[in-house]
Amino acid sequence: MGGEKIIKIENLNLHVDGFSLSNINLFVDTEYFTILGRTGSGKTLLLECIAGLKTPNSGRISLMNKDITNLKPEKRCIGYVPQDYALFPHMSVEKNIKFGIIMRKMHPDKVKRISDHLDISHLLGRSVRDLSGGEKQKVALARALVLEPKVLLLDEPTAALDKQTKEEIWKVLKEVREYMDIAVIHVTHDFEEAFALGDRIAVMENGKIIQEGVPEKVFREPMDDRIANFLGARNIIEGEVVDVLEDVVNVSWNGYILEIPKNNFSFSIKDRIKLCIRPEDVHIVREDIPSRRRENQLIGRIIKVLPRGAFVTMFVGVGSEERVVDVPTHVYEKLGLFEDKEIKISLKKDRLHCMGAVE
Repeated sequence: MGGEKIIKIENLNLHVDGFSLSNINLFVDTEYFTILGRTGSGKTLLLECIAGLKTPNSGRISLMNKDITNLKPEKRCIGYVPQDYALFPHMSVEKNIKFGIIMRKMHPDKVKRISDHLDISHLLGRSVRDLSGGEKQKVALARALVLEPKVLLLDEPTAALDKQTKEEIWKVLKEVREYMDIAVIHVTHDFEEAFALGDRIAVMENGKIIQEGVPEKVFREPMDDRIANFLGARNIIEGEVVDVLEDVVNVSWNGYILEIPKNNFSFSIKDRIKLCIRPEDVHIVREDIPSRRRENQLIGRIIKVLPRGAFVTMFVGVGSEERVVDVPTHVYEKLGLFEDKEIKISLKKDRLHCMGAVE
């Protein structure tokens, strides 16, 4: 990103109750930045350090080039929405939103502007006890945004919402980031959410940032099989390099020769390498379209089928191994697929990603 580094985290370490954040280094511009990780990976702990609720044992946190590592939370100009929203149940919506600005002696006219933008003005007189999950989320957002923060921290903001409400909140969150022109740091365990919202993504595991980048690159080019499995690139292939050409590399696997892009890797004959490919990038070879280019064709047998609404996930046995294939439901039905049927599948060459040498 080309803007000013709003938040910069350098060599941050924190040890709490047997768990550690280890050597965290991040920067965030005026962008939507998502931190993706399993439950217990340290995402919330990192947000609490940025918000000032936890003090790191070492390292530095800067806000617009100012060291805020030891600054009190209320002095940081950072808005924080915890996972449980932390609304006051005995107060009305309006009083919840006003709470922070009264404490800081700010002008209350911002309440109407933020409420109008989030479309909750009609709720101001209501008790928060009577609100839906999506409405509570908007009130919690309003309470954080009314303070005009430079950074908004969101801890699993849609975890308790149904799919439709969740997607509505995604739209609101993107609009808020653009409308307020602030940095948003959003932690989640949901890779679909991270992909939908993030301008950039960091993947977190065991208190460490293990990969960072734009969503498409992170999801299609995981650094190792731990990340690949977590992000849904469940087809892991270990093969041996048998030929290195100018633009492609031929890899022997399970009785087949797979062709992969050479890209920037340096390969030698007999190297053992690890590849991955996402289930949606494994295609069914359709005999009714003979002119279609077919790369890396394999013959397999459908072992198990899991219907998933718009898609069907098929587990396909290829030799001694199993591949996972996602196909649209209408394609599955049109091709007359079923368990125990023999099929041909194609691994798209430009979607096969090399994760490096087998260790």
